[in-house]
Amino acid sequence: CSEQCDIRHKTAGQYERSQSQTKKFSLKDLLLETVIGGVTGGLSSAAFYGAGKGIERLKEGLRPSGSAESFDTEISVALDKLENSGLRPGQTEISKGKVKYIVENYDPTKAQSSVYTDSTGKYLVEGHHTTVANMILNKGSGINMNQISPLPPSSKNVYWTKKWYEFWKTAIEIKK
Repeated sequence: CSEQCDIRHKTAGQYERSQSQTKKFSLKDLLLETVIGGVTGGLSSAAFYGAGKGIERLKEGLRPSGSAESFDTEISVALDKLENSGLRPGQTEISKGKVKYIVENYDPTKAQSSVYTDSTGKYLVEGHHTTVANMILNKGSGINMNQISPLPPSSKNVYWTKKWYEFWKTAIEIKK
Protein backbone atom coordinates (compact mmCIF):
# COMPACT_ATOMS: atom_id res chain seq x y z
CA CYS A 1 0.00 0.00 0.00
CA SER A 2 1.30 3.51 -0.77
CA GLU A 3 1.78 6.29 1.74
CA GLN A 4 -1.81 7.45 1.12
CA CYS A 5 -3.32 4.35 2.71
CA ASP A 6 -4.43 4.77 6.27
CA ILE A 7 -2.53 1.96 7.97
CA ARG A 8 -2.73 1.59 11.71
CA HIS A 9 -0.46 -0.44 13.92
CA LYS A 10 -2.63 -2.89 15.85
CA THR A 11 -0.22 -5.00 17.83
CA ALA A 12 3.31 -6.09 17.25
CA GLY A 13 3.61 -7.13 13.64
CA GLN A 14 -0.12 -6.82 12.77
CA TYR A 15 -1.56 -4.07 10.58
CA GLU A 16 -5.17 -3.19 9.82
CA ARG A 17 -6.65 -0.94 7.17
CA SER A 18 -9.10 1.77 8.21
CA GLN A 19 -12.80 0.94 8.17
CA SER A 20 -13.51 3.22 5.18
CA GLN A 21 -11.32 1.07 2.98
CA THR A 22 -12.80 -2.23 4.08
CA LYS A 23 -16.50 -1.21 3.90
CA LYS A 24 -18.33 -3.08 1.16
CA PHE A 25 -20.79 -1.61 -1.37
CA SER A 26 -24.37 -1.44 -0.11
CA LEU A 27 -27.33 -0.53 -2.29
CA LYS A 28 -29.22 0.53 0.83
CA ASP A 29 -26.46 3.00 1.79
CA LEU A 30 -26.31 4.32 -1.79
CA LEU A 31 -30.07 4.95 -1.86
CA LEU A 32 -29.95 6.55 1.60
CA GLU A 33 -27.15 8.90 0.53
CA THR A 34 -29.04 9.72 -2.70
CA VAL A 35 -32.20 10.59 -0.76
CA ILE A 36 -30.28 12.70 1.74
CA GLY A 37 -28.49 14.51 -1.11
CA GLY A 38 -31.76 15.09 -2.95
CA VAL A 39 -33.52 16.50 0.11
CA THR A 40 -30.56 18.69 0.98
CA GLY A 41 -30.26 19.93 -2.61
CA GLY A 42 -34.00 20.57 -2.84
CA LEU A 43 -34.07 22.55 0.40
CA SER A 44 -31.05 24.63 -0.55
CA SER A 45 -32.39 25.36 -4.04
CA ALA A 46 -35.73 26.44 -2.52
CA ALA A 47 -33.85 28.74 -0.15
CA PHE A 48 -31.81 30.25 -2.99
CA TYR A 49 -34.97 30.63 -5.11
CA GLY A 50 -36.66 32.56 -2.30
CA ALA A 51 -33.58 34.70 -1.79
CA GLY A 52 -33.46 35.37 -5.54
CA LYS A 53 -37.09 36.52 -5.52
CA GLY A 54 -36.32 38.84 -2.62
CA ILE A 55 -33.39 40.35 -4.50
CA GLU A 56 -35.63 40.84 -7.57
CA ARG A 57 -38.09 42.80 -5.42
CA LEU A 58 -35.24 44.97 -4.16
CA LYS A 59 -34.06 45.59 -7.72
CA GLU A 60 -37.59 46.65 -8.72
CA GLY A 61 -37.40 49.30 -6.08
CA LEU A 62 -38.71 49.82 -2.62
CA ARG A 63 -41.71 51.84 -3.82
CA PRO A 64 -45.09 50.30 -3.10
CA SER A 65 -46.63 48.69 -6.17
CA GLY A 66 -49.57 51.12 -6.10
CA SER A 67 -47.46 54.24 -6.62
CA ALA A 68 -48.11 56.44 -9.65
CA GLU A 69 -44.53 56.05 -10.95
CA SER A 70 -44.76 52.28 -10.68
CA PHE A 71 -48.05 52.19 -12.62
CA ASP A 72 -46.61 54.48 -15.30
CA THR A 73 -43.75 52.01 -15.67
CA GLU A 74 -46.20 49.10 -15.91
CA ILE A 75 -48.11 50.88 -18.68
CA SER A 76 -44.87 51.61 -20.55
CA VAL A 77 -43.79 47.97 -20.36
CA ALA A 78 -47.24 46.83 -21.53
CA LEU A 79 -47.16 49.27 -24.48
CA ASP A 80 -43.69 48.01 -25.45
CA LYS A 81 -44.99 44.43 -25.45
CA LEU A 82 -47.97 45.45 -27.56
CA GLU A 83 -45.72 47.32 -30.01
CA ASN A 84 -43.76 44.11 -30.53
CA SER A 85 -46.91 41.99 -30.87
CA GLY A 86 -47.84 43.22 -34.34
CA LEU A 87 -51.24 44.48 -33.14
CA ARG A 88 -51.67 48.20 -33.74
CA PRO A 89 -54.00 50.55 -31.86
CA GLY A 90 -56.98 51.76 -33.84
CA GLN A 91 -57.48 54.96 -31.86
CA THR A 92 -55.33 57.92 -30.86
CA GLU A 93 -55.61 57.89 -27.05
CA ILE A 94 -56.26 55.82 -23.95
CA SER A 95 -57.03 56.81 -20.37
CA LYS A 96 -54.59 55.81 -17.65
CA GLY A 97 -57.45 55.94 -15.13
CA LYS A 98 -59.54 53.45 -17.11
CA VAL A 99 -56.61 51.09 -17.50
CA LYS A 100 -55.90 51.29 -13.75
CA TYR A 101 -59.58 50.64 -12.95
CA ILE A 102 -59.57 47.51 -15.12
CA VAL A 103 -56.29 46.30 -13.56
CA GLU A 104 -57.65 46.77 -10.02
CA ASN A 105 -61.09 45.27 -10.79
CA TYR A 106 -60.21 42.70 -13.44
CA ASP A 107 -63.10 40.43 -14.45
CA PRO A 108 -62.29 38.01 -17.30
CA THR A 109 -65.98 37.71 -18.19
CA LYS A 110 -66.12 41.45 -18.96
CA ALA A 111 -62.80 41.59 -20.84
CA GLN A 112 -63.42 42.03 -24.55
CA SER A 113 -61.78 43.47 -27.62
CA SER A 114 -62.21 43.35 -31.37
CA VAL A 115 -59.60 43.36 -34.12
CA TYR A 116 -59.80 44.47 -37.74
CA THR A 117 -57.37 42.94 -40.22
CA ASP A 118 -56.53 44.09 -43.73
CA SER A 119 -53.52 44.04 -46.04
CA THR A 120 -51.76 46.75 -43.98
CA GLY A 121 -51.97 44.98 -40.62
CA LYS A 122 -54.02 44.08 -37.54
CA TYR A 123 -55.76 46.95 -35.73
CA LEU A 124 -57.51 46.99 -32.38
CA VAL A 125 -60.96 48.50 -32.92
CA GLU A 126 -62.47 48.08 -29.47
CA GLY A 127 -60.97 47.18 -26.07
CA HIS A 128 -57.78 49.27 -25.98
CA HIS A 129 -57.92 49.78 -22.20
CA THR A 130 -58.66 46.10 -21.56
CA THR A 131 -55.85 45.01 -23.87
CA VAL A 132 -53.31 47.21 -22.04
CA ALA A 133 -54.63 45.99 -18.66
CA ASN A 134 -54.32 42.35 -19.82
CA MET A 135 -50.69 43.00 -20.73
CA ILE A 136 -50.01 44.53 -17.31
CA LEU A 137 -51.64 41.56 -15.58
CA ASN A 138 -50.00 39.02 -17.96
CA LYS A 139 -53.43 37.57 -18.70
CA GLY A 140 -52.87 37.04 -22.39
CA SER A 141 -56.03 36.69 -24.40
CA GLY A 142 -59.42 35.88 -22.88
CA ILE A 143 -62.48 34.23 -24.38
CA ASN A 144 -63.94 37.55 -25.61
CA MET A 145 -60.63 39.10 -26.60
CA ASN A 146 -59.45 39.66 -30.19
CA GLN A 147 -62.83 38.99 -31.78
CA ILE A 148 -62.96 39.65 -35.55
CA SER A 149 -64.43 43.04 -36.42
CA PRO A 150 -65.85 43.98 -39.82
CA LEU A 151 -65.56 47.66 -38.85
CA PRO A 152 -62.28 49.45 -39.62
CA PRO A 153 -60.46 51.36 -36.86
CA SER A 154 -60.90 55.10 -36.46
CA SER A 155 -57.16 55.53 -37.09
CA LYS A 156 -54.50 53.42 -38.81
CA ASN A 157 -51.50 55.70 -38.39
CA VAL A 158 -51.02 55.25 -34.62
CA TYR A 159 -48.49 53.04 -32.80
CA TRP A 160 -48.30 51.88 -29.19
CA THR A 161 -44.85 53.43 -28.72
CA LYS A 162 -42.24 55.28 -30.69
CA LYS A 163 -38.51 55.65 -30.32
CA TRP A 164 -36.86 59.09 -30.42
CA TYR A 165 -35.59 58.49 -33.96
CA GLU A 166 -38.97 57.29 -35.33
CA PHE A 167 -40.14 60.77 -36.26
CA TRP A 168 -42.65 59.44 -38.82
CA LYS A 169 -44.64 57.55 -36.14
CA THR A 170 -47.46 58.85 -33.94
CA ALA A 171 -47.65 57.11 -30.57
CA ILE A 172 -50.95 56.59 -28.77
CA GLU A 173 -51.54 59.38 -26.24
CA ILE A 174 -52.05 58.43 -22.59
CA LYS A 175 -54.53 60.73 -20.85
CA LYS A 176 -55.08 60.87 -17.11
